[in-house]
Amino acid sequence: MDEKSTLFRSKLDCPWSSDSLRESEPDDDHYGLGPFRALWPIPTAREFKWTQLGKLSNKLFPLIEKRAMTKTILIVDDHEIVRQAIRTILANVRPEWVICRESKNGHEAIEAAKELNPDLVIMDISMPVMSGLEAARRITKMKLGCRILIFTIHESAALVPEVRTVGAHGLVVKSQAARDLVQALDALLAGGTFFDPTTQSISAEDPMQDQTSSVGSISSPT
Repeated sequence: MDEKSTLFRSKLDCPWSSDSLRESEPDDDHYGLGPFRALWPIPTAREFKWTQLGKLSNKLFPLIEKRAMTKTILIVDDHEIVRQAIRTILANVRPEWVICRESKNGHEAIEAAKELNPDLVIMDISMPVMSGLEAARRITKMKLGCRILIFTIHESAALVPEVRTVGAHGLVVKSQAARDLVQALDALLAGGTFFDPTTQSISAEDPMQDQTSSVGSISSPT
């Protein structure tokens, strides 16, 4: 078997070998493959690279899109029943969101936020070791970029300015969780704020006042 036949046989046995990934067409006649390209096309290196890039893109883009839709949530409350209620609401309404961790006090919340950098923190106020407001203040100073929603049983109007002062972005009363929680989370994740109407005491003259809706006080990002 002459040299050209040997090369031809090797191409048939391994059509995807590195030798077959040609930069241009002229080598077809050299290897005796020109007449066979229509029957068994061998891609050029450029064609092969673009094909592989296309396959990689088809795999990566859905993952990127899924990651963009997936939000990580840190739940901070010292009562298991409250944490379970939040998990249930989110599982039913936003199953694509991920509860990355649950913490029982403000100190644990700070450590979890530092480690996981969640998209959003749902924070109770009255907890042992450290309160939710103090934890929110410290997390805000860490400049992680996560949004903070205060989730409390207290319906005091005085809470709104205090919540704003510590750097939190919203306030929902637990008794209104079924109505307001998901809407508040959506607003915060979109870059806005949400304050439960039962705790609203901001006057019309306050430049920080949000646009009031029928459900709660919501502001959109500028």
